[in-house]
Amino acid sequence: MTLTEVDSVEGEAGDFKVTLIKKPRYIIEEDCTGCATCADYCPISAPDPFNQQISSNKAVHIYFSQAYPLISYIDPEACLYIQERKCGICEAVCDNNAIDLNQTPEKLKINVGAILLSPGYEPFDPKLRGDYGYGTFENVVTSVDYERILSATGPYGGEILRASDKKHPHKIAWIQCVGSRQVTPGGNSYCSAVCCTYTQKQVMLTTEHDAEAECTIFHNDIRSWGKDFERFYQRAAELPGVRFIRSYVSIGKEDPKTKNVSIRYATAGE
Repeated sequence: MTLTEVDSVEGEAGDFKVTLIKKPRYIIEEDCTGCATCADYCPISAPDPFNQQISSNKAVHIYFSQAYPLISYIDPEACLYIQERKCGICEAVCDNNAIDLNQTPEKLKINVGAILLSPGYEPFDPKLRGDYGYGTFENVVTSVDYERILSATGPYGGEILRASDKKHPHKIAWIQCVGSRQVTPGGNSYCSAVCCTYTQKQVMLTTEHDAEAECTIFHNDIRSWGKDFERFYQRAAELPGVRFIRSYVSIGKEDPKTKNVSIRYATAGE
């Protein structure tokens, strides 16, 4: 079940009684075919959280292209009808009568033998490191932002584009350990154990998009945690145009005309 959260759990291993709260989708799941006609006619656009709010989506939309079930969903925070009792265009254009703007949360009870805990994680808030310019300089992004930019289902259809002018960047810098291994407000003193390797993956994908791209990775040191991860690092480091530089970095300034961002750093002996 999607759009569902656990309200309470009782019992013991082999015999749990779980109470669930299923949030309204405002779509009748068994009637929706995922044709997206409702989205075509919806007049409201809102930032798309799946794409890190880099792009927009309609108030009614399929959450993402591999969503399960592959049917529409209405964002109650964006929908004019849910917020102000106005509009309702989606109801009129749906040939399957699959829109129900009056849905309310449902409480469900199920019996299960085991429960798998998968709490996920809370990303570091990049705005806590205001010195890097995230949210101020248009072309400063987080690793998750860049992951969506690289994706074929991302905000730019898989093209690597700058937010400021929608042009392809030719010089890209990655700054490691932001929010990790540093005693900063909201950060963690320990290593995340994943950043080095997913950065190397992003570098490889970037060079596949643009063989002449200049990719620079600024790091404290490289930590290859998993099997063959050191070999993965060597593969990335040997790519043309790729540099790994051990140095702390500070953001200089943003050029008001080009929106290019300058970086200051020092290496051993400087």
